[in-house]
Amino acid sequence: MATNKLLEQAVSDAVTLDVLYKPFFSEDVPTTLDAPETSFGTINVTAIGNPSKIKYTWFRLNEKVKFGKLVRTKRDLAMTHFLQDGAILNATNVTRADAGHYIVQASNSEGETNLTVLVNVQYAPLITKAPKKLYVDAAATATVFCEIDANPLDVSMVQWSRTGYNMSRATPELSGQTAMLKIDAATKEDSGIFTCKVNNGIGDAVEDTAVLLVKHSPEIDLSPAYSKAAAEKFESAALWCKAEGAPDVNFKWYRGTSEVDTSQGKYETTFKQTGIVSFESSLIVHNTTKSDYDRYKCVALNEVGMDERLIQLDGTSRPDPPFELRFVNETHNSVTLTWTAGFDGGSTQRFQVRYKEVPQAEGEATDGKVETYKYEDVFPSSSTLFTIKELKLATSYEITVRGINRLGEGVFQPNVLIARTSAVAPATESSTPDDVPLIIILTVSILGMVLLGLNVLLILFFIRRRRKNKDRGLLSNPPNQSISFTCMIHRSEQ
Repeated sequence: MATNKLLEQAVSDAVTLDVLYKPFFSEDVPTTLDAPETSFGTINVTAIGNPSKIKYTWFRLNEKVKFGKLVRTKRDLAMTHFLQDGAILNATNVTRADAGHYIVQASNSEGETNLTVLVNVQYAPLITKAPKKLYVDAAATATVFCEIDANPLDVSMVQWSRTGYNMSRATPELSGQTAMLKIDAATKEDSGIFTCKVNNGIGDAVEDTAVLLVKHSPEIDLSPAYSKAAAEKFESAALWCKAEGAPDVNFKWYRGTSEVDTSQGKYETTFKQTGIVSFESSLIVHNTTKSDYDRYKCVALNEVGMDERLIQLDGTSRPDPPFELRFVNETHNSVTLTWTAGFDGGSTQRFQVRYKEVPQAEGEATDGKVETYKYEDVFPSSSTLFTIKELKLATSYEITVRGINRLGEGVFQPNVLIARTSAVAPATESSTPDDVPLIIILTVSILGMVLLGLNVLLILFFIRRRRKNKDRGLLSNPPNQSISFTCMIHRSEQ
Protein backbone atom coordinates (compact mmCIF):
# COMPACT_ATOMS: atom_id res chain seq x y z
CA MET A 1 0.00 0.00 0.00
CA ALA A 2 1.37 3.50 -1.02
CA THR A 3 0.41 6.85 0.69
CA ASN A 4 0.68 10.48 -0.66
CA LYS A 5 0.74 13.03 2.20
CA LEU A 6 0.01 16.04 -0.05
CA LEU A 7 -3.03 14.47 -1.61
CA GLU A 8 -3.86 12.71 1.59
CA GLN A 9 -4.72 9.59 -0.40
CA ALA A 10 -3.61 5.96 -0.22
CA VAL A 11 -3.44 3.49 -3.06
CA SER A 12 -3.32 -0.32 -2.54
CA ASP A 13 -3.30 -3.40 -4.70
CA ALA A 14 -3.13 -7.22 -4.03
CA VAL A 15 -0.65 -9.51 -5.71
CA THR A 16 -1.08 -13.32 -5.59
CA LEU A 17 2.13 -15.31 -5.47
CA ASP A 18 1.75 -18.68 -7.18
CA VAL A 19 4.43 -20.83 -5.53
CA LEU A 20 5.16 -23.92 -7.52
CA TYR A 21 6.37 -27.07 -5.77
CA LYS A 22 6.62 -30.75 -6.43
CA PRO A 23 4.09 -33.19 -4.91
CA PHE A 24 4.39 -34.48 -1.37
CA PHE A 25 2.43 -37.02 0.69
CA SER A 26 0.97 -35.93 4.00
CA GLU A 27 1.29 -38.05 7.13
CA ASP A 28 -2.39 -39.00 6.84
CA VAL A 29 -1.88 -40.89 3.58
CA PRO A 30 -2.17 -44.67 4.25
CA THR A 31 0.78 -46.89 3.37
CA THR A 32 -0.91 -50.32 3.62
CA LEU A 33 -3.62 -51.86 1.47
CA ASP A 34 -5.33 -54.79 3.25
CA ALA A 35 -7.20 -57.10 0.88
CA PRO A 36 -8.48 -60.62 1.71
CA GLU A 37 -7.53 -63.22 -0.87
CA THR A 38 -10.07 -63.42 -3.75
CA SER A 39 -11.77 -60.33 -2.27
CA PHE A 40 -11.22 -56.58 -2.71
CA GLY A 41 -9.65 -53.51 -1.09
CA THR A 42 -9.04 -49.82 -1.81
CA ILE A 43 -6.33 -47.28 -0.96
CA ASN A 44 -6.23 -43.52 -1.63
CA VAL A 45 -2.73 -42.02 -1.87
CA THR A 46 -3.60 -38.48 -2.98
CA ALA A 47 -0.57 -36.16 -2.92
CA ILE A 48 -0.42 -32.36 -2.62
CA GLY A 49 1.48 -30.25 -5.16
CA ASN A 50 1.47 -27.17 -7.39
CA PRO A 51 0.67 -27.49 -10.21
CA SER A 52 -2.16 -29.61 -8.82
CA LYS A 53 -2.28 -31.80 -11.89
CA ILE A 54 -0.39 -34.80 -10.59
CA LYS A 55 0.44 -38.02 -12.37
CA TYR A 56 0.64 -41.27 -10.40
CA THR A 57 2.87 -44.10 -11.57
CA TRP A 58 3.26 -47.45 -9.79
CA PHE A 59 6.36 -49.64 -9.65
CA ARG A 60 7.09 -53.08 -8.24
CA LEU A 61 10.59 -54.50 -8.04
CA ASN A 62 11.76 -51.46 -10.05
CA GLU A 63 9.38 -52.44 -12.84
CA LYS A 64 6.66 -50.11 -14.07
CA VAL A 65 3.17 -51.42 -13.47
CA LYS A 66 0.31 -51.28 -15.94
CA PHE A 67 -3.21 -51.81 -14.71
CA GLY A 68 -6.13 -53.73 -16.08
CA LYS A 69 -4.44 -55.18 -19.15
CA LEU A 70 -1.66 -57.54 -20.12
CA VAL A 71 1.94 -56.45 -20.51
CA ARG A 72 3.10 -55.19 -23.87
CA THR A 73 6.80 -54.78 -23.10
CA LYS A 74 9.25 -56.87 -21.12
CA ARG A 75 9.72 -54.05 -18.61
CA ASP A 76 6.01 -53.71 -17.95
CA LEU A 77 4.51 -55.88 -15.24
CA ALA A 78 0.86 -56.88 -15.58
CA MET A 79 -1.44 -56.34 -12.60
CA THR A 80 -4.75 -57.67 -13.84
CA HIS A 81 -6.11 -57.73 -10.26
CA PHE A 82 -5.69 -53.96 -9.80
CA LEU A 83 -7.40 -50.92 -11.31
CA GLN A 84 -6.14 -47.34 -10.97
CA ASP A 85 -8.32 -44.25 -10.77
CA GLY A 86 -5.91 -41.36 -10.33
CA ALA A 87 -4.60 -41.58 -6.77
CA ILE A 88 -6.98 -44.41 -5.90
CA LEU A 89 -5.89 -48.02 -6.28
CA ASN A 90 -8.63 -50.67 -6.33
CA ALA A 91 -7.67 -54.29 -5.67
CA THR A 92 -10.09 -57.04 -6.69
CA ASN A 93 -9.81 -60.83 -6.60
CA VAL A 94 -6.21 -60.55 -5.42
CA THR A 95 -3.94 -63.54 -4.86
CA ARG A 96 -0.90 -64.09 -2.64
CA ALA A 97 1.30 -63.46 -5.67
CA ASP A 98 0.08 -59.84 -5.64
CA ALA A 99 1.35 -59.25 -2.10
CA GLY A 100 4.45 -57.16 -1.51
CA HIS A 101 5.87 -53.63 -1.49
CA TYR A 102 4.98 -51.21 -4.26
CA ILE A 103 6.25 -47.68 -4.97
CA VAL A 104 3.83 -45.00 -6.10
CA GLN A 105 5.44 -41.98 -7.78
CA ALA A 106 3.56 -38.67 -7.74
CA SER A 107 4.91 -36.16 -10.27
CA ASN A 108 4.11 -32.76 -11.76
CA SER A 109 6.12 -30.19 -13.72
CA GLU A 110 8.13 -29.29 -10.63
CA GLY A 111 9.34 -32.76 -9.77
CA GLU A 112 8.36 -36.08 -8.26
CA THR A 113 8.01 -37.82 -4.88
CA ASN A 114 7.87 -41.54 -4.05
CA LEU A 115 5.82 -43.40 -1.43
CA THR A 116 6.18 -47.09 -0.51
CA VAL A 117 2.87 -48.97 -0.17
CA LEU A 118 2.46 -52.49 1.21
CA VAL A 119 -0.17 -54.63 -0.49
CA ASN A 120 -1.13 -56.97 2.34
CA VAL A 121 -3.05 -59.96 0.94
CA GLN A 122 -4.84 -61.73 3.80
CA TYR A 123 -5.70 -65.43 3.56
CA ALA A 124 -7.04 -68.36 5.55
CA PRO A 125 -4.63 -70.44 7.68
CA LEU A 126 -2.91 -73.64 6.63
CA ILE A 127 -0.87 -75.81 9.00
CA THR A 128 2.18 -76.90 7.04
CA LYS A 129 3.95 -78.98 9.70
CA ALA A 130 3.18 -80.61 13.05
CA PRO A 131 5.61 -83.22 14.46
CA LYS A 132 4.17 -86.70 14.99
CA LYS A 133 7.05 -87.84 17.21
CA LEU A 134 8.74 -85.07 19.15
CA TYR A 135 11.15 -86.59 21.69
CA VAL A 136 12.44 -84.65 24.69
CA ASP A 137 14.50 -85.70 27.70
CA ALA A 138 12.82 -85.88 31.09
CA ALA A 139 13.17 -82.66 33.16
CA ALA A 140 14.02 -80.64 30.02
CA THR A 141 11.84 -77.91 28.49
CA ALA A 142 9.53 -79.40 25.88
CA THR A 143 8.48 -77.25 22.92
CA VAL A 144 5.53 -78.57 20.96
CA PHE A 145 5.00 -76.63 17.73
CA CYS A 146 3.06 -76.32 14.50
CA GLU A 147 4.16 -74.30 11.48
CA ILE A 148 1.44 -72.15 9.94
CA ASP A 149 0.96 -70.28 6.68
CA ALA A 150 -1.60 -67.55 7.40
CA ASN A 151 -2.13 -63.81 7.19
CA PRO A 152 -2.90 -62.25 9.59
CA LEU A 153 -1.48 -64.37 12.41
CA ASP A 154 -0.88 -63.67 16.09
CA VAL A 155 -0.71 -65.79 19.23
CA SER A 156 -4.38 -65.18 20.09
CA MET A 157 -5.41 -66.90 16.84
CA VAL A 158 -3.81 -70.22 17.88
CA GLN A 159 -5.53 -72.50 20.38
CA TRP A 160 -3.80 -75.51 21.95
CA SER A 161 -5.72 -78.33 23.64
CA ARG A 162 -5.35 -81.88 24.91
CA THR A 163 -8.03 -84.08 26.46
CA GLY A 164 -7.60 -84.63 30.19
CA TYR A 165 -4.46 -82.50 30.43
CA ASN A 166 -3.74 -79.54 32.71
CA MET A 167 -3.04 -76.89 30.06
CA SER A 168 -1.89 -74.41 32.73
CA ARG A 169 1.44 -76.28 32.68
CA ALA A 170 2.06 -75.05 29.13
CA THR A 171 2.82 -71.55 27.81
CA PRO A 172 1.74 -70.62 24.25
CA GLU A 173 4.09 -68.52 22.11
CA LEU A 174 4.39 -67.41 18.48
CA SER A 175 7.60 -66.82 16.55
CA GLY A 176 7.02 -65.71 12.98
CA GLN A 177 4.82 -68.39 11.44
CA THR A 178 5.55 -71.00 14.13
CA ALA A 179 3.15 -71.50 17.04
CA MET A 180 4.76 -73.08 20.10
CA LEU A 181 3.67 -74.59 23.39
CA LYS A 182 6.41 -74.68 26.03
CA ILE A 183 6.36 -77.07 29.01
CA ASP A 184 9.03 -76.68 31.68
CA ALA A 185 10.53 -79.69 33.50
CA ALA A 186 8.73 -82.23 31.33
CA THR A 187 7.74 -85.58 32.84
CA LYS A 188 6.38 -88.78 31.31
CA GLU A 189 2.86 -87.59 32.21
CA ASP A 190 3.33 -84.75 29.70
CA SER A 191 3.61 -87.26 26.85
CA GLY A 192 0.51 -87.08 24.68
CA ILE A 193 -1.27 -85.73 21.63
CA PHE A 194 -1.72 -81.94 21.49
CA THR A 195 -4.12 -80.28 19.05
CA CYS A 196 -3.10 -77.03 17.33
CA LYS A 197 -6.14 -75.10 16.05
CA VAL A 198 -5.80 -71.88 14.04
CA ASN A 199 -8.53 -69.36 13.21
CA ASN A 200 -7.64 -65.89 11.90
CA GLY A 201 -11.18 -64.94 10.89
CA ILE A 202 -10.61 -65.59 7.18
CA GLY A 203 -12.01 -68.84 5.85
CA ASP A 204 -12.47 -71.91 8.03
CA ALA A 205 -10.43 -72.80 11.11
CA VAL A 206 -7.86 -75.58 10.64
CA GLU A 207 -6.26 -77.97 13.10
CA ASP A 208 -3.61 -80.67 13.31
CA THR A 209 -2.01 -82.74 16.05
CA ALA A 210 1.53 -82.79 17.42
CA VAL A 211 2.79 -85.71 19.52
CA LEU A 212 5.11 -85.09 22.47
CA LEU A 213 7.10 -88.05 23.83
CA VAL A 214 9.08 -87.55 27.04
CA LYS A 215 11.81 -90.18 27.22
CA HIS A 216 11.57 -92.70 30.06
CA SER A 217 12.48 -96.33 30.65
CA PRO A 218 9.82 -99.05 30.20
CA GLU A 219 7.34 -99.78 32.98
CA ILE A 220 5.62 -103.18 32.81
CA ASP A 221 1.93 -103.47 33.75
CA LEU A 222 1.88 -105.47 37.02
CA SER A 223 -1.85 -106.23 36.97
CA PRO A 224 -2.65 -109.68 38.46
CA ALA A 225 -4.52 -110.59 35.27
CA TYR A 226 -1.17 -110.74 33.44
CA SER A 227 0.79 -112.51 36.18
CA LYS A 228 -0.33 -115.97 35.05
CA ALA A 229 -1.15 -117.97 31.95
CA ALA A 230 -2.83 -121.36 31.57
CA ALA A 231 -3.61 -123.99 28.97
CA GLU A 232 -4.75 -127.60 28.80
CA LYS A 233 -2.31 -130.21 27.59
CA PHE A 234 -1.62 -130.14 23.85
CA GLU A 235 -3.26 -126.71 23.52
CA SER A 236 -1.54 -123.35 22.96
CA ALA A 237 -0.92 -120.99 25.87
CA ALA A 238 -0.48 -117.20 25.57
CA LEU A 239 1.61 -115.22 28.08
CA TRP A 240 1.02 -111.46 27.90
CA CYS A 241 3.38 -108.61 28.75
CA LYS A 242 2.36 -104.93 28.50
CA ALA A 243 4.60 -101.92 29.05
CA GLU A 244 4.83 -98.16 28.58
CA GLY A 245 7.95 -96.24 27.60
CA ALA A 246 9.55 -93.78 25.19
CA PRO A 247 11.21 -94.20 22.76
CA ASP A 248 9.59 -97.39 21.46
CA VAL A 249 9.73 -100.44 23.72
CA ASN A 250 11.02 -103.83 22.57
CA PHE A 251 10.48 -107.18 24.33
CA LYS A 252 12.54 -110.27 25.03
CA TRP A 253 11.27 -113.55 26.53
CA TYR A 254 13.25 -115.93 28.74
CA ARG A 255 12.73 -119.34 30.31
CA GLY A 256 15.13 -119.61 33.17
CA THR A 257 18.30 -117.82 32.08
CA SER A 258 17.96 -118.64 28.37
CA GLU A 259 16.20 -116.48 25.82
CA VAL A 260 13.29 -118.28 24.18
CA ASP A 261 14.17 -119.67 20.74
CA THR A 262 11.34 -118.97 18.27
CA SER A 263 13.05 -120.66 15.31
CA GLN A 264 11.93 -124.22 16.17
CA GLY A 265 8.15 -123.66 16.06
CA LYS A 266 7.56 -124.43 19.74
CA TYR A 267 7.45 -120.76 20.68
CA GLU A 268 6.04 -117.74 18.88
CA THR A 269 6.10 -114.07 19.86
CA THR A 270 3.86 -111.16 18.84
CA PHE A 271 4.33 -107.41 19.14
CA LYS A 272 1.90 -104.50 18.91
CA GLN A 273 1.91 -100.79 19.69
CA THR A 274 -1.38 -99.93 21.41
CA GLY A 275 -0.79 -96.22 22.13
CA ILE A 276 1.76 -93.47 21.68
CA VAL A 277 3.80 -94.89 24.60
CA SER A 278 1.99 -98.24 25.09
CA PHE A 279 3.23 -101.57 23.75
CA GLU A 280 2.42 -105.23 24.27
CA SER A 281 3.97 -108.59 23.43
CA SER A 282 2.83 -112.17 23.83
CA LEU A 283 4.71 -115.45 24.07
CA ILE A 284 2.70 -118.31 22.59
CA VAL A 285 3.64 -121.82 23.70
CA HIS A 286 2.34 -124.39 21.20
CA ASN A 287 1.36 -128.00 21.97
CA THR A 288 1.64 -127.45 25.71
CA THR A 289 2.74 -130.36 27.91
CA LYS A 290 3.34 -130.65 31.63
CA SER A 291 7.03 -129.97 31.08
CA ASP A 292 6.16 -126.51 29.72
CA TYR A 293 4.57 -125.46 33.01
CA ASP A 294 7.18 -123.11 34.40
CA ARG A 295 8.06 -119.48 35.12
CA TYR A 296 8.86 -117.31 32.13
CA LYS A 297 10.39 -113.86 32.18
CA CYS A 298 9.36 -110.85 30.08
CA VAL A 299 11.96 -108.11 29.61
CA ALA A 300 10.88 -104.71 28.21
CA LEU A 301 13.67 -102.37 27.10
CA ASN A 302 14.47 -99.20 25.17
CA GLU A 303 17.43 -96.83 24.92
CA VAL A 304 16.67 -95.33 28.35
CA GLY A 305 16.38 -98.50 30.44
CA MET A 306 14.56 -101.79 31.05
CA ASP A 307 11.99 -103.56 33.24
CA GLU A 308 11.14 -107.24 33.75
CA ARG A 309 8.44 -109.51 35.17
CA LEU A 310 7.97 -113.22 35.89
CA ILE A 311 4.85 -114.94 34.50
CA GLN A 312 3.73 -118.39 35.65
CA LEU A 313 2.40 -120.92 33.11
CA ASP A 314 0.16 -123.68 34.55
CA GLY A 315 -2.83 -125.81 33.66
CA THR A 316 -6.30 -124.28 33.52
CA SER A 317 -8.15 -123.42 36.73
CA ARG A 318 -11.07 -121.46 38.09
CA PRO A 319 -10.76 -117.66 37.83
CA ASP A 320 -8.91 -115.59 40.41
CA PRO A 321 -11.01 -113.02 42.31
CA PRO A 322 -11.56 -109.66 40.62
CA PHE A 323 -9.82 -106.73 42.29
CA GLU A 324 -10.03 -102.93 42.55
CA LEU A 325 -13.76 -103.08 43.29
CA ARG A 326 -14.95 -99.44 43.11
CA PHE A 327 -18.15 -97.45 43.63
CA VAL A 328 -19.29 -95.42 40.59
CA ASN A 329 -22.73 -93.95 41.27
CA GLU A 330 -25.95 -94.34 43.25
CA THR A 331 -29.62 -93.38 42.98
CA HIS A 332 -32.50 -93.81 45.41
CA ASN A 333 -32.93 -97.44 44.28
CA SER A 334 -29.69 -98.48 42.51
CA VAL A 335 -25.91 -98.71 42.91
CA THR A 336 -23.35 -98.83 40.07
CA LEU A 337 -19.92 -100.42 40.59
CA THR A 338 -16.88 -101.42 38.56
CA TRP A 339 -13.89 -103.72 39.02
CA THR A 340 -10.77 -105.08 37.33
CA ALA A 341 -10.86 -108.66 36.12
CA GLY A 342 -8.49 -111.13 37.76
CA PHE A 343 -6.70 -113.95 35.96
CA ASP A 344 -9.33 -115.89 33.99
CA GLY A 345 -7.80 -119.33 34.69
CA GLY A 346 -7.00 -119.91 31.04
CA SER A 347 -10.54 -119.74 29.62
CA THR A 348 -13.24 -117.15 29.05
CA GLN A 349 -14.82 -115.91 32.26
CA ARG A 350 -18.04 -114.17 33.17
CA PHE A 351 -18.93 -112.33 36.37
CA GLN A 352 -21.48 -112.62 39.15
CA VAL A 353 -22.38 -109.96 41.74
CA ARG A 354 -23.39 -110.83 45.31
CA TYR A 355 -25.02 -108.32 47.67
CA LYS A 356 -27.14 -107.95 50.79
CA GLU A 357 -28.34 -105.25 53.14
CA VAL A 358 -25.86 -104.18 55.78
CA PRO A 359 -27.17 -104.75 59.36
CA GLN A 360 -28.48 -101.47 60.74
CA ALA A 361 -26.53 -99.55 63.31
CA GLU A 362 -27.37 -99.97 66.97
CA GLY A 363 -30.33 -97.83 67.95
CA GLU A 364 -31.90 -97.77 64.48
CA ALA A 365 -35.29 -99.30 63.83
CA THR A 366 -35.29 -102.81 62.36
CA ASP A 367 -37.96 -105.17 61.11
CA GLY A 368 -36.21 -108.17 62.65
CA LYS A 369 -35.52 -109.89 59.33
CA VAL A 370 -32.20 -111.63 58.71
CA GLU A 371 -30.89 -110.47 55.33
CA THR A 372 -29.63 -113.14 52.94
CA TYR A 373 -27.37 -112.74 49.94
CA LYS A 374 -28.79 -112.03 46.51
CA TYR A 375 -26.97 -112.90 43.28
CA GLU A 376 -27.06 -111.32 39.83
CA ASP A 377 -25.22 -112.41 36.69
CA VAL A 378 -23.50 -109.54 34.90
CA PHE A 379 -24.65 -108.72 31.37
CA PRO A 380 -22.88 -108.45 29.01
CA SER A 381 -21.07 -111.36 30.61
CA SER A 382 -17.56 -109.93 30.13
CA SER A 383 -18.46 -106.42 31.33
CA THR A 384 -16.70 -105.03 34.41
CA LEU A 385 -19.36 -102.36 35.01
CA PHE A 386 -22.72 -103.24 36.54
CA THR A 387 -25.77 -101.54 38.10
CA ILE A 388 -27.76 -103.28 40.85
CA LYS A 389 -31.39 -102.13 40.63
CA GLU A 390 -34.59 -102.29 42.72
CA LEU A 391 -32.81 -101.50 45.99
CA LYS A 392 -34.35 -99.80 49.02
CA LEU A 393 -34.25 -96.08 49.67
CA ALA A 394 -31.41 -94.83 51.93
CA THR A 395 -30.08 -98.34 52.59
CA SER A 396 -26.50 -99.62 52.81
CA TYR A 397 -25.43 -102.77 50.97
CA GLU A 398 -22.44 -105.10 51.11
CA ILE A 399 -21.32 -105.95 47.57
CA THR A 400 -18.67 -108.23 46.05
CA VAL A 401 -17.90 -109.96 42.72
CA ARG A 402 -16.48 -113.25 41.48
CA GLY A 403 -15.48 -114.76 38.15
CA ILE A 404 -16.90 -117.95 36.65
CA ASN A 405 -15.47 -120.02 33.79
CA ARG A 406 -16.10 -123.47 32.34
CA LEU A 407 -14.28 -125.10 35.26
CA GLY A 408 -16.54 -123.54 37.85
CA GLU A 409 -17.03 -120.61 40.17
CA GLY A 410 -14.11 -118.58 41.44
CA VAL A 411 -13.78 -117.06 44.89
CA PHE A 412 -15.62 -113.83 45.72
CA GLN A 413 -13.40 -110.81 46.27
CA PRO A 414 -12.98 -110.77 50.09
CA ASN A 415 -12.63 -106.98 50.28
CA VAL A 416 -16.32 -106.14 49.97
CA LEU A 417 -17.66 -102.78 48.85
CA ILE A 418 -20.11 -100.93 51.13
CA ALA A 419 -22.43 -98.66 49.15
CA ARG A 420 -25.56 -96.76 50.18
CA THR A 421 -28.53 -95.69 48.07
CA SER A 422 -29.64 -92.07 48.06
CA ALA A 423 -32.09 -90.83 50.68
CA VAL A 424 -33.89 -88.58 48.18
CA ALA A 425 -36.38 -90.05 45.72
CA PRO A 426 -37.08 -88.28 42.41
CA ALA A 427 -39.79 -85.62 42.62
CA THR A 428 -41.70 -87.22 39.74
CA GLU A 429 -42.09 -90.53 41.53
CA SER A 430 -45.51 -90.88 43.17
CA SER A 431 -45.85 -92.33 46.65
CA THR A 432 -47.40 -95.75 47.21
CA PRO A 433 -50.33 -96.24 49.62
CA ASP A 434 -47.97 -97.80 52.17
CA ASP A 435 -45.98 -94.58 52.28
CA VAL A 436 -49.05 -92.42 53.26
CA PRO A 437 -49.23 -91.70 57.04
CA LEU A 438 -52.30 -93.04 58.93
CA ILE A 439 -53.23 -89.58 60.27
CA ILE A 440 -53.67 -88.30 56.71
CA ILE A 441 -55.92 -91.23 55.80
CA LEU A 442 -58.12 -90.64 58.91
CA THR A 443 -58.33 -86.90 58.27
CA VAL A 444 -59.42 -87.37 54.66
CA SER A 445 -62.02 -89.99 55.71
CA ILE A 446 -63.57 -87.72 58.38
CA LEU A 447 -63.75 -84.78 55.99
CA GLY A 448 -65.47 -86.99 53.44
CA MET A 449 -68.10 -88.10 55.97
CA VAL A 450 -68.77 -84.50 57.06
CA LEU A 451 -69.24 -83.38 53.47
CA LEU A 452 -71.58 -86.29 52.83
CA GLY A 453 -73.69 -85.35 55.90
CA LEU A 454 -73.92 -81.73 54.78
CA ASN A 455 -75.13 -82.83 51.36
CA VAL A 456 -77.89 -84.97 52.94
CA LEU A 457 -79.06 -82.06 55.16
CA LEU A 458 -79.17 -79.70 52.20
CA ILE A 459 -81.26 -82.15 50.20
CA LEU A 460 -83.76 -82.60 53.08
CA PHE A 461 -83.96 -78.82 53.56
CA PHE A 462 -84.89 -78.21 49.92
CA ILE A 463 -87.48 -81.03 49.94
CA ARG A 464 -89.28 -79.60 53.01
CA ARG A 465 -89.17 -76.09 51.58
CA ARG A 466 -90.72 -77.27 48.36
CA ARG A 467 -93.56 -79.00 50.23
CA LYS A 468 -94.34 -75.87 52.30
CA ASN A 469 -94.45 -73.72 49.20
CA LYS A 470 -96.87 -76.15 47.61
CA ASP A 471 -99.23 -76.15 50.65
CA ARG A 472 -99.34 -72.35 50.76
CA GLY A 473 -100.32 -72.23 47.13
CA LEU A 474 -103.37 -74.48 47.71
CA LEU A 475 -104.79 -72.25 50.50
CA SER A 476 -104.56 -68.98 48.61
CA ASN A 477 -105.87 -70.32 45.32
CA PRO A 478 -108.57 -73.01 46.03
CA PRO A 479 -109.61 -75.09 43.08
CA ASN A 480 -112.87 -74.16 41.15
CA GLN A 481 -115.92 -76.28 42.13
CA SER A 482 -118.79 -76.86 39.72
CA ILE A 483 -122.19 -78.60 40.11
CA SER A 484 -123.71 -80.28 37.18
CA PHE A 485 -127.44 -80.66 36.85
CA THR A 486 -128.98 -82.98 34.43
CA CYS A 487 -132.44 -82.20 33.27
CA MET A 488 -134.29 -85.01 31.73
CA ILE A 489 -137.64 -84.35 29.98
CA HIS A 490 -139.82 -87.28 29.34
CA ARG A 491 -142.23 -86.90 26.48
CA SER A 492 -145.25 -89.11 26.49
CA GLU A 493 -146.31 -90.68 23.29
CA GLN A 494 -149.76 -90.08 22.20
